[in-house]
Amino acid sequence: MTNSKTLRAIFPDVKPPLYVLDECGCVLGRSTDCGIVVARPFASRMHARIQWDGHYHVLEDNQSANGTYVNGRRLQAPHKLKNGDEIGLGDPTGLVSYLDEDNTVRPVLRLSFDPRHWRFVWDAQPLALTSDQLSLLLALYDRRGELCDRALCAQAVWGRDYDSYMDADALDQIASRLRARLRQTSPEAADLVITLRGQGYMLKHG
Repeated sequence: MTNSKTLRAIFPDVKPPLYVLDECGCVLGRSTDCGIVVARPFASRMHARIQWDGHYHVLEDNQSANGTYVNGRRLQAPHKLKNGDEIGLGDPTGLVSYLDEDNTVRPVLRLSFDPRHWRFVWDAQPLALTSDQLSLLLALYDRRGELCDRALCAQAVWGRDYDSYMDADALDQIASRLRARLRQTSPEAADLVITLRGQGYMLKHG
């Protein structure tokens, strides 16, 4: 791995302003022993850690009191960091950004998430979504191109374990209403959300 992957502070009270990542990774938190020190009351001493898995830098919450966030969304599982990801400790506000200078340029997605206003946008047009539709779409968006199983989706929508008896039909209905809302916005957005029967859901790149 080349030393072209860095963490850069977004606020001046986050130290140091630039941290070069390597295979050893980094711990983020309030303690001065951390690689990234965030002297804020919502941050735990050893709040989160970044590790290199051989292919990606992976961010994981370290059983913190107030949670770790990426692009305004609270982590429910380890997250493969991508160029431009903003990391928040104990609060959705991004405190440091992950930059990968070797990152292949990706096309601008017509569907994007605006963490500051907590909404999705299609071609600069805000989407009016219910809270369950937004929660499901956030889970799919964070893993676009990958299958999101029902257990993950139930955790994202309701914050609890999946119950196949109660939740299967309910999740299908949320996904169906979400597709209908996307279709109202643009026919091109209609097929972004795919249901894989008996498995879960996937968001296509778009």
